[in-house]
Amino acid sequence: MTSLSDFGESDYEAVPIIPAGTYRGSVQATDVDEDKAQIVIAIALNGNGGMLSDGKTLVDGSVVKHRLFLPREEDEVTPTASGKQTKAAWKKNTLIDFMKDNGITPVNRDHLLEVMSTGEFCGRNVKITTELEPYQGQVMERVKTFEVV
Repeated sequence: MTSLSDFGESDYEAVPIIPAGTYRGSVQATDVDEDKAQIVIAIALNGNGGMLSDGKTLVDGSVVKHRLFLPREEDEVTPTASGKQTKAAWKKNTLIDFMKDNGITPVNRDHLLEVMSTGEFCGRNVKITTELEPYQGQVMERVKTFEVV
């Protein structure tokens, strides 16, 4: 039988976060999650220096995830919060801009899904900008900008 470690509420440690800023890294992994209608790009940070919010964990070696949202059929008739366009139009524009900005051609859904599901995008050096935002009662880092360098 495995011995279990004791724990209590005083053992809780918040997950350290990366301060808002601009960082260098490389694409470590990509995943197409069709159930959640998103592409997740894992970026391993390197060559930055600095510490996470806990003051103990290095920024370099930390992994940040960038999410690209794929349009669903119901998004074609659902407006964005601003009401200026549909969610589908916003998601398509974001994906097209991402592909054009990062040299992924031809610019279409099937090619993007192929590049992201085969690992072809992995290993690329990138520059990202992060910001902090509240999420489910906690503060999380979010990738605001993403650029292959």
